This record gives sequence, C-alpha cells and structure tokens, in this order.
Amino acid sequence: MGYNPELETKYYSKLPKEKRIETLVEQQTTVVAEANLNTFQRTYQWQDFSVTDEISGERVGDLVIRGGIKAEYLAWQGIEAGLDNENVTVLNFSPANDSLNYPGSAIDLWRRKGEEVTWTRVTISDGFEKMVDIYKGVSGEVEADPLQMLAKPIVVENNNIAGILDKFRIIKEGVNFNIEDIRNVVEIIVKDFVIKFGEDFMLNEEKVYRSFSAAIDEVSGWKNKVTQRIAIGLQRLYDYAYAPMVNIVTPTYGCDKQNTVGRFVNSAFSWFKRGVETIKSIFIEKTFDCPRCHYKIESGKGIEECPDCGLTKQQAGSTCG
Repeated sequence: MGYNPELETKYYSKLPKEKRIETLVEQQTTVVAEANLNTFQRTYQWQDFSVTDEISGERVGDLVIRGGIKAEYLAWQGIEAGLDNENVTVLNFSPANDSLNYPGSAIDLWRRKGEEVTWTRVTISDGFEKMVDIYKGVSGEVEADPLQMLAKPIVVENNNIAGILDKFRIIKEGVNFNIEDIRNVVEIIVKDFVIKFGEDFMLNEEKVYRSFSAAIDEVSGWKNKVTQRIAIGLQRLYDYAYAPMVNIVTPTYGCDKQNTVGRFVNSAFSWFKRGVETIKSIFIEKTFDCPRCHYKIESGKGIEECPDCGLTKQQAGSTCG
C-alpha cells in the first residue's frame, strides 16, 4: 500500500551505483510531495522519442509497464505520442477510483520543450460527472467509465490550456512549502543516512523505509506552522536513524490512497520516561539500615528506635540516617 520499500530496494539494486542516491532522493521527494501537496511538478528528459528519467536513465514507459495497470499503460502510450509535438499539452484525466486506490481526482499535464518534459499534477474537487462534461467539451467524446477516461489522454494546443483549467475547481494549497523544500529535507536525511550506514543503505529495506518515514515526519510537522525550518537538528537525525518506530497509515494525494509510514518513538519519550522515574523516586518510600543489625527502617516516619534490636537514634549517633 503506497510506498513499498521492498520494491524500492529491488529497483535501486538494478541501477548503477553512482545513480542510486540521486534516484532515491527524487523518488522519495515525489512520493512525499504526493502525500502533502495538491499541485507539484517534476521534469524528465526526451530521448529517442521517449520520456526518460534523467537520473536513473530508465524510460518512464518501462516503469508504467511494471505497474501492471492496463489503463495506465494505454494512457502512457497516448501521452508519449502526443509529446512528439512541442506545441501541445497532453491532458490526462485521472478520476478518483477505489479499484485503483486513487483517493481523489487529478489532472496530469504533460508538455515538452526541446529535450525537457514537464509533468504537472493538479488535484481537483470536481466529481466524475463534471469531469465527463469537461472531457466531452475538450475532446468531443463521451467517456462515462473512469478507466476509459484515464486510458485516453487528450492533446490540446498550448494556448488553450488556461481556459480548460479554469473549468475545474482546483484545490488550493493549504501549506506554505513546495516540492523544492521537500527535496531539501530528503537530501539532508539521505546525506545523514549515507554518513551513518554507507552509500548502499538504499539496498536495505528497513533503512529505505526509515529515510522515507523521516521525510514524511519532517514535512508533516510543517503543516501548522507559519514558517518551516529546513535544518534538521542532530537529535532528530539520530532518532530517524535509530529510534524505535510504530507503523501508521496516512492518506496521500498520489496514485495510492494511503501510505504506511513509521512514526518515531524519539528522544522526547526518553526524556518523559526519565522524568517519570525522577518523580517516582521522590514519592517512593525510602528506608535506611540500622547501624547495629542492618534492619531496614522506614525513613520519614519519625522512628527513633530500631524495631528489631532496640538501638535508639541517640545511641547510634550521627550514623543513623
């Protein structure tokens, strides 16, 4: 469900070693953005009439095939064919779909300029009926099935895009950060993991899961703040690498309805435990040993004579606690 560290580590293991870290940063940045942003962009390269991930060198079409969803692959064929023309934008309508775990409706816009391809995702609040109306108005066709609509992107002249987007109710961002801020956080965490665990840490499922969960945790903490702090303290970096985790399920705006992520039982909990022990030590009854027979006498009760041997406080002198 959502981010899958097992599949991720298998993917990285097939890449050249020098491309693994950059690819992991980009992959996790995209997933964290999908979980937190309504609108974001990512760029690819146009090579040999195919959209290619510049960092890993893999064709995006090959990744789509691995996903095993026929409608997505058919859509990708239409997107890539449309991108042969630089003067158009390819619109891919992505209706909410429980069978595919799509949590909400989105519009993907693909555009090429020279050798650079830009993918923009926009989350919308319109229902499927409204999407059918807009799809018909743009393409002249009626697609009453969400999978068929997903599988048939529309090629539109660039100068018509603004008017089409005006027809949708685009969900505005309720946060004060963007995908570059997210990428900065991922880079900080990944750099620290490389220092702690070595350059091949992304081949370890637990470490990959921890780094992803760390980015989700850090960015999620920004949502209710006026400003965010990109720098991550040493204690939090230590917690992200080593602290115990509990798994929770969180919603996402991306291609999966939910992500399972780790929440860190961090140093705050350790301080809490130490505080509890300190408080307990204050209130727990203490004893002291009788200097003569070593009988344990309760302190703080005003007892001046040992119940066992009868030694008095005056007889014991200052040795009696």
